Amino acid sequence: MSPPKRPPQPRVKSKKNNQPQISPQQKQRIEKIRSEIEEYCRMRKDLENLYNGTLDGKERMEISENKQFVNSKLTRLQKELHEIVSGDHLYESVDQYLKPEVEPEAEYESIARAPTPPPIEQVEDLKRKRSTKRKHVVCEIIKTEEDFLQDITIAIIDIMEPLIDRELPPDIRIDILFGNITDVKAFSEEFLAALKAIPNPPTGEQNIGKVFSRFSPQMKEVYKVYCRNHDDATSLLEKYEEDQEFQVPLQECLKNAKEKVNTFDLGSFLIKPVQRMLKYPLLLQELLKLTDHGDSEGDASYRDLINAVKLMQKAANEINEDKR
Repeated sequence: MSPPKRPPQPRVKSKKNNQPQISPQQKQRIEKIRSEIEEYCRMRKDLENLYNGTLDGKERMEISENKQFVNSKLTRLQKELHEIVSGDHLYESVDQYLKPEVEPEAEYESIARAPTPPPIEQVEDLKRKRSTKRKHVVCEIIKTEEDFLQDITIAIIDIMEPLIDRELPPDIRIDILFGNITDVKAFSEEFLAALKAIPNPPTGEQNIGKVFSRFSPQMKEVYKVYCRNHDDATSLLEKYEEDQEFQVPLQECLKNAKEKVNTFDLGSFLIKPVQRMLKYPLLLQELLKLTDHGDSEGDASYRDLINAVKLMQKAANEINEDKR
């Protein structure tokens, strides 16, 4: 059972203007929430672009399920932020990040509207642009996996392991805070090596779907365990906010980590695997939109990518369900 959440700290009112003042801990929490809101808003924008880029009804339903999950996270973050900050005198409203949702009926009206084909003289130019964009997406998949692996490696080497070496009181559960992050790291190392082993474009681009499909079962199992534990880890982190036996060594570890990567706090590290798992299907969907399938070789690549997208989307949906 998850540890009980600590009630929000009372805020002091200023003598000058009688407005509530914010504590350093609250300010740090606000910055973290704002960072997560921006990240989830980027995810939602990606999902909306993918939704508008496909006419397949089943794909649209799957994308809509992911949008619901992202929107629920945004709503929770908005609520938490408003619990800390009342009014707009300290920080601007988070409503700027949360535009009104389109009704499902209105969303699905666009299914029947087929896109207008480009003029024939633009076809070659469009193909070149698509090819360039495709290469960029492939590079982004590899580069973001490198960045992700670097971040969780820092979380393990500079934060988790030093905290374990400190021999903290037994009620401070480092094992719950970090979950199976070492398994996530091991998987990412193996997965990244496979991605880097793909030949250079254009041949390599046609193998990326196979790599994702091959690693899909292992990926799902590793990330399912981590994501299931993450809510408990977040609750514990809130519980330990006032525990100096934990905070003092943690801040020393974070100081070393911040010399290597830009981050707010431990929670910013711990959310990364959850965000990464949600990002995989979005990157593959973007790659799929830019994949030509006009010949037998292209058709094979397209089929591999479709299979990979379905597997990644299914894995993400199962992990979402498992967290509920």
